[in-house]
Amino acid sequence: MILKTATSIVEYLKIIDEYSSKSFIWFRGQNNAEYQLEPSLYREKFDISIDEPYYKREMYIVKDDNFGIQKLKSYLESKPEYKDFTDLDYLYKMQHFDIPTRLLDFSSNALVALYFSVTGNIFSNNNFSMEEEINSFNSTCGFSNHGSSIYCINPMEVNRYSFGKNEIIDISNYNYNTMGNLDFPICINPKNIDLRMEAQSSKFVYFGKMIHPLDYYSIFENKFLKIFIPNSKREAIKNDLKESFEISHSTIYPDMKGYTLEVIDEMNLKFSKRRNEKL
Repeated sequence: MILKTATSIVEYLKIIDEYSSKSFIWFRGQNNAEYQLEPSLYREKFDISIDEPYYKREMYIVKDDNFGIQKLKSYLESKPEYKDFTDLDYLYKMQHFDIPTRLLDFSSNALVALYFSVTGNIFSNNNFSMEEEINSFNSTCGFSNHGSSIYCINPMEVNRYSFGKNEIIDISNYNYNTMGNLDFPICINPKNIDLRMEAQSSKFVYFGKMIHPLDYYSIFENKFLKIFIPNSKREAIKNDLKESFEISHSTIYPDMKGYTLEVIDEMNLKFSKRRNEKL
């Protein structure tokens, strides 16, 4: 994994530009640099192969995403706007509603990924200096909770190893049952089924039967770029995204969720100001 650190948007974009020749054109922001590239469906699994011979050691119980598709389908299919939806379209909707799926969100917009990296919870309670946060990232091979991160990947290269094609896969040519036969993760080009996907320049990695994170595979070890954002710089970058680039909750989520996140931020800001006045 190529490891870099950015403490401002200018530094971040400079790194992106520096590595653009490697076709790192998909980006995923995560608000904890400890997290791997793992879809929500596979974050909770039960190993049932402990007593099996070595060639059966990849046996796990995971949540049934097909069940989720059918439940959501039964709820929505009577509505006119969903009459032409396929099972794969419902899979995108499950992701939209935070139902566990085998999809992992990416974006073709590096600043959108940066937004997802700097928003949300901060998982470290220690008052580390910026230098200590950066040292923690480097000393743990990129897995530190003292900051967030953006993974940058070349989707064509992933598919060349996983699917034998040096291209992003258009899965509109496949049905969901066919996709279920895949073993390894592939990068797919979805159709925009709602305004949120369009606003986020959504792309996805679709995971097959193998439950490992995308960055688990040694073949990609030196082919991904991971950019670290120290916790101490996240709030400033978040504000700069809004003021200088017009990227905020309401633009990323052009619906009720975006508005409610803006309200929460304003409530938190007012609370912090009042608290600080009393200290």
